[in-house]
Amino acid sequence: MPPGAELMRDVSAADWVVHGTRPWDQDGARLHSLAPAAFPAYTRVFHPARYRPGGAASLDPRDAIRWTDLAAAHGVRLFPDISFSEVLGDDARDQEILDDMAPADGRLVPEACAVLAELLRAHTSTPERLRYCIWEGNGAFWSYAHTEIAAEAETAAERSLRRKAAEEQDRFLQSTPKVHTRLGDCFLFHGPLDAARRFEPDGWHVSPNLWWPADRAWVVITHIEGYSTYVAASRAAVDDILASQLEVIEITRDVHLDPNAFPPVWR
Repeated sequence: MPPGAELMRDVSAADWVVHGTRPWDQDGARLHSLAPAAFPAYTRVFHPARYRPGGAASLDPRDAIRWTDLAAAHGVRLFPDISFSEVLGDDARDQEILDDMAPADGRLVPEACAVLAELLRAHTSTPERLRYCIWEGNGAFWSYAHTEIAAEAETAAERSLRRKAAEEQDRFLQSTPKVHTRLGDCFLFHGPLDAARRFEPDGWHVSPNLWWPADRAWVVITHIEGYSTYVAASRAAVDDILASQLEVIEITRDVHLDPNAFPPVWR
């Protein structure tokens, strides 16, 4: 866990977020099912596409490709509920191209997360007291979701102790109260703003799915499967995000959520 972050067993701090949302819509998920209504402005942060010509998808931020550039290459302009398949146009039918160029799904990459966190720092009075909801279905938390790789020098006794420790952690996490969000059940952590990009259970980077400061000045939302992150905040905070190096677009709370690589069902 990041320095200063702790798992919470009292999850009531998330009640205001959960109770401030609306049920899923039949014509496709909308932001109002995840974001509370008590904010004057909302914005969508596009997860960068990542591609290295002649190679596989890249995690190097220098290889990031903006949605704007992809859209322009296919004669498209970005709009609030555009999907990645619409950005790629006919190329989205080629699974190999889609696999190579798709952004990180359900995860705001650490570089972008760091930029967003610093932008939002100026818009909260409690930067050392944040709440982080992370979906419990993330395999990084659970020993049974991992392929076991034993160290060559590990003895049978050491292997047994390691397995027992992992099973004990699984039992502890299973018994930990969860926040029941429309994204699914989530663990709740508290910690400083610097923790936002540093959740790495078992060495895997995990992006918080919902995070907000104790003063409730804003909320950041990353759908567990989407290619975008959404921010509900003050007018000033959203203006700062719009003016930043992040690729963003202003939206309303009723916007349809990014449908990952799939064509939108509402068009």
